[in-house]
Amino acid sequence: MGAPARSRRTTPKRRLLSSRASAGSVVFKRILVPVDFTDGSDGALRHAASLARIHHAHVLPLHVTPPICFTVDCGYGPVSRQEPDEDSLRRTRARLQRFVHRIVPKELAEEVIVCSGKAIEQIMMAATKWKADLIIMLAHDALGGDSTPPTHTVDRLVREVRCPVLLLHPPTPSRKSRSSN
Repeated sequence: MGAPARSRRTTPKRRLLSSRASAGSVVFKRILVPVDFTDGSDGALRHAASLARIHHAHVLPLHVTPPICFTVDCGYGPVSRQEPDEDSLRRTRARLQRFVHRIVPKELAEEVIVCSGKAIEQIMMAATKWKADLIIMLAHDALGGDSTPPTHTVDRLVREVRCPVLLLHPPTPSRKSRSSN
């Protein structure tokens, strides 16, 4: 007779898929989420929390408050100054912590970042300082019609940061009603 049939050792499908995925996939460790407290900020945090669970990453919520702007004239001409509003920073940090911890488990978002200045500049600085692997944010202009056009802000952010940027559409009434059904 012939040689006995060799038994073929098989790898469990789940193990095979996970080893393939980890071989060439992108891993996120720090996910920066600019939060402006508008409708949809919670959606950005939910997306970040979901990805953080998958990648064992940390969510870094960020809120930027406007500075106090004033002009000082000390005899050598007017000088425009900007100072952080410390009281606003303190109140906003507490508000952001409450908002974030309603959505994101504390082990995924241990701290929140609140700073003062121009939002786009602070987002880019935070992404660099905290070595963000991904930024998740809403694709809208939260400041209204007289601010920088959102496409310019997003374009600048995408060109200047060294990590991927995931843009989410803001919720619309039609999307909200569909998702609640």
